[in-house]
Amino acid sequence: MFSSTQIEALQSALVRWQKRHGRHDLPWQQPRTPYRVWVSEIMLQQTQVTKVCDYFQRFIARFPSVSALAAASEEDVLSYWSGLGYYARARNLHSAAREIMKVHDGQLPDTLEALVQLPGIGRSTAGAILALGHGKRGVILDGNVKRVLARLLALEHWPGDRTMEKHLWQVAEQLTPNHDVDAFVQGWMDLGAMVCRKGHPQCDICPWSPYCRARQRGIADQLPVPRPKRSKKVEHWYLAVVRNQHDELALIKRPRTGVWGGLFCFPVVTKAQAQRVIAQETHILTHKNLVLHFVEVTSPPLADWSVAWYHADKALSLGLPAPIKRFLQRESEQ
Repeated sequence: MFSSTQIEALQSALVRWQKRHGRHDLPWQQPRTPYRVWVSEIMLQQTQVTKVCDYFQRFIARFPSVSALAAASEEDVLSYWSGLGYYARARNLHSAAREIMKVHDGQLPDTLEALVQLPGIGRSTAGAILALGHGKRGVILDGNVKRVLARLLALEHWPGDRTMEKHLWQVAEQLTPNHDVDAFVQGWMDLGAMVCRKGHPQCDICPWSPYCRARQRGIADQLPVPRPKRSKKVEHWYLAVVRNQHDELALIKRPRTGVWGGLFCFPVVTKAQAQRVIAQETHILTHKNLVLHFVEVTSPPLADWSVAWYHADKALSLGLPAPIKRFLQRESEQ
């Protein structure tokens, strides 16, 4: 680990750097409230900052408070999340807002124990809410922090390994100060995003460079060790594009669990039912690749599907998976 002198030096160097060079104008920082921090942290899971910025502004304009989010329908929440992916995040956010209204009088909790009891909030997200939203000591270990620590410690193992992650939590706990914790935590995020970047670390301008073991060994650009590769499963989905006499399209709502849970989609049929392929694209998910075939079908079993009918342009306001939204956008432009 580190000596107390090294810890103090690392803490002060990062806080000083963040105040001078860190990010201070992200949408959720102006103003910075527990609710805005929470929403941004959930959006930033698995999603790049540049993409989140636009979605965050739109989402907050529609749901400016915990109470507004809790009062909305799940369908409305999903429609404003459409395109961000990982839709369980939106459903958990919505469920948590309702629980906050019911159990916490509409106020986001300010203890780790209470925060991690809410749907979709894990230990690191709770730490960010505590530090950035409430100004209390909170410890984080997101992807940026794991990368920074993997280089700082010159870890020659994948940092996502369970044993390694446990070790990194211990180091993160050790390094997180009791004072200036908001600047420290934001600085850690900024350092990983701006300086200690994936593949191209800018060691010459890093405030932790004097203490970085990977730099000392000349292996910073080789770390962190990547996750062991696993072969991805490929699935073929045949999506039935069915129109009625009013040129409306048949859509169904996906089950709450599984791929695209709770979103509107074309009905899935078998390859044997597909008559003609209209369009095709590959959609990459974390755990599998979907090859989507948009098809015409003969004698669609509409009675079995529980469909809702929408014109393409009207359907765009629904909660839709990105590939379905792209297809409907093309349809509405024709």
